[in-house]
Order: sequence, then structure tokens, then C-alpha cells
Amino acid sequence: MPRKRYRQICKVIYKGEPLTKSNGIVAKWNFKKKTIDIGHKKSTIKYETALRDYLDKHCDEHNIKPTKHHVRLKITYWLGTRRLKDLPNLPKTTCDALIGNVYVDDSQIVEMTIKKLYDKENPRVCIEADEILVYGTYTELFPLTYESEANAENGLPSEKGTRPPRDDTVKPTATVKKPRKRRTRKKK
Repeated sequence: MPRKRYRQICKVIYKGEPLTKSNGIVAKWNFKKKTIDIGHKKSTIKYETALRDYLDKHCDEHNIKPTKHHVRLKITYWLGTRRLKDLPNLPKTTCDALIGNVYVDDSQIVEMTIKKLYDKENPRVCIEADEILVYGTYTELFPLTYESEANAENGLPSEKGTRPPRDDTVKPTATVKKPRKRRTRKKK
């Protein structure tokens, strides 16, 4: 199996208390439309836009363009309080802020390391993004392609993801048995 090779895209430290998207959902009754409007708290939206603006500025200064390859992320959250924040929910806001700056779509993330630590005086988020360069494997042969690129460059039918066009000449070798019908008791 070939070794994975990485190329660092960026390393960013954003100062501020990390917020999650999951805990910031608000539902309000809309009297005019007679419906319920669901959205995120203003503080969560403000945090994500501030992080995105910071990343825009950082990427412009260092001439960083969004990659089209697979990405490995290392994120360390330094929380200022010991209030309960679920670790799996923290990267949602961070990954959404990285779209368009570090990668094209967050489906490109194939490896992620997340840590949660505490620092009362200096809460921050440390983000390291690496591009995965693998030689002689499926990743090199079929890099991520998107609909517009596939149509424009190769003239292929639009397929999202990393799979090559399907070959229908290969027949399956195994057969699948149908499930047995259950017997039911007759009512007396």
C-alpha cells in the first residue's frame, strides 16, 4: 500500500470562543405566513461570518486557492468556559466557514482530528488543513470532479464524486436469495 503524502494548505488561529451550529437552532412563529420559521441564533451566524471573513483575509494575504483534492483537517478548540459543548458538533460551523477558502465542498474532507481543550484567558480555534497527495491509488487516478468540470473538460456525462464512469460489462458473480415469506397463524 503506498504511503500518503500531504501538502499543507493553511494553518490558522482564530481568537474567540468557538460556537456550535447544533445548539443554536431557533424556531419562531411567523404570524403573517402562519408558519414556523427555523433558523440559527444570531450569535452563531455572527461567529461563522466572522470566521469566514478572517479566513478570506488570511487566504488572500497568502494567495491560497481552494483545492479540489481530498483534505485532512486538524482542529483544536480552546474553550474559555467549561460549559457543556459536544465535540462532534463543534466542527460543523468551522467546516462551513472553510468552504470556498480551503476547499470547494466539505465532502472533500476524508480525515479529521478534533481536540477540545480549555484556556480561560485565551479561547481560540487552531485549524490546520492539508491536501492529501496519494500516488498510484484510486485518488490519483480519479480526482474529485464536479459537474461543470466534467462536462467542460472531458465531455463526459455529469457525475459527482470520485467514481469513474460505470462499466456495465462486468456481471455480478453472486446471487442474492429472496427472503422467505413468514407463515401467519389462521384466526379461529
